[in-house]
Amino acid sequence: MKKWHFGLIGLVIIVGGLAAGGYFWWRPRVASQSIVEAADAFLAGRDNNDILEYDKALDLVDKAIAWGKYDSTIGIFRGQVLAGLSRYDEARAQYEKILAADPSAKEAVEDLLNQLPQ
Repeated sequence: MKKWHFGLIGLVIIVGGLAAGGYFWWRPRVASQSIVEAADAFLAGRDNNDILEYDKALDLVDKAIAWGKYDSTIGIFRGQVLAGLSRYDEARAQYEKILAADPSAKEAVEDLLNQLPQ
């Protein structure tokens, strides 16, 4: 191979590495921003009894989860959004998933489960 082929291959590897690094640096920021926007939509839905805001909140939470942002707090928040949409069975399943995965959230999750209509 000619000398410039190795230079071109090296450049492609460097650019690819920078792009991947930028992607992984940018990804948590997008997920965190989605959670902030989801919280705003959830509060707007709750305060104005607006189902469209709850839908928006659920979409944003699911977007953040798809980007890899997930912990018990986000799972609990997702359950609250589902309950706001009157999707009680899904909210219950979400809470039970958290309860199984994080014993430290037991008190909060059981309280939320008890608030759901039977």
